[in-house]
Amino acid sequence: MSEQPYRPLITRSIVDQGQFELTDIANAEVGKLIEEFDTAVNDAISSVGFAIAGFSYLRDHCTAVRERTGANNPGINLTTSDEGVGFYARWTVSEILEKTRLDGLAAGQLGAQLIVFLYTLWEDGFRMSFAKAHGCEARDFQVPVLGDLKLMRHDIIHHRSVASSENTGRCQVSRWFKPGEVIRPGASQFFDLVTHFPWEILATGPNALSDLSRTTAEDSDAP
Repeated sequence: MSEQPYRPLITRSIVDQGQFELTDIANAEVGKLIEEFDTAVNDAISSVGFAIAGFSYLRDHCTAVRERTGANNPGINLTTSDEGVGFYARWTVSEILEKTRLDGLAAGQLGAQLIVFLYTLWEDGFRMSFAKAHGCEARDFQVPVLGDLKLMRHDIIHHRSVASSENTGRCQVSRWFKPGEVIRPGASQFFDLVTHFPWEILATGPNALSDLSRTTAEDSDAP
């Protein structure tokens, strides 16, 4: 039985295609962090992805409700029980069919929330942990692909999800949205994120910086 370096789950298909190679991990603590971070990132993206995949079943259900009741646009309530107790939100069938399109509001909002969550997961959790494991400062990890999440997060929270030239327009790797466009990431954007996720930098530390792990002098506060 041969032992192989740990391969992050969300990049495994890329590894198998020969498009990605994880170099030697610095130490056991770093290896454990990579596994934990990989699981957290995969769970977050999968939660959103499977929720969006379920929209088709919801749309079928709404169409069936319309046919069964004979009502043109009945309301469907979200409740805390099957008996209808604990109502807390409501859309009409027309709203559900409109907003749960793959390019609709619901999918876009879930995608935007995922960007905010992934950046927070890195900045307020794993960034410090990886720095400690590598024996460096958190600010030593200057990773543009994660910094791009920070820029988009700012526009999502402060500009109502509209990309600005000051933030999203400065993305170095994830150039998904032009200034003025609504930030609504979907499957293609998250595939791109997974493809460019900086596992090798996290594994080897900030001392072995590649071009994609460098930050410019003008953007010294980038993650």
